[in-house]
Amino acid sequence: MVKNHMQEACTLVGEVGTVAQRAGVRALAVSHLTDFSGYVDTAKWSKPAGNGYDGQTAIGTGPDADSVYK
Repeated sequence: MVKNHMQEACTLVGEVGTVAQRAGVRALAVSHLTDFSGYVDTAKWSKPAGNGYDGQTAIGTGPDADSVYK
């Protein structure tokens, strides 16, 4: 049920960079990621999230993601 909701309502990680580029944002921080394994490998998500985006990208939460706003 949750997985279906996420697949229908959320932007795919491979699409967020293009959305950010079109929006003209200065930085992209991606959070609330899951592959339903219970662990998020930020290195695994970094490249697909940045596809189509020229700016700085941060994956995850906390200091790494917050640093794009400084």
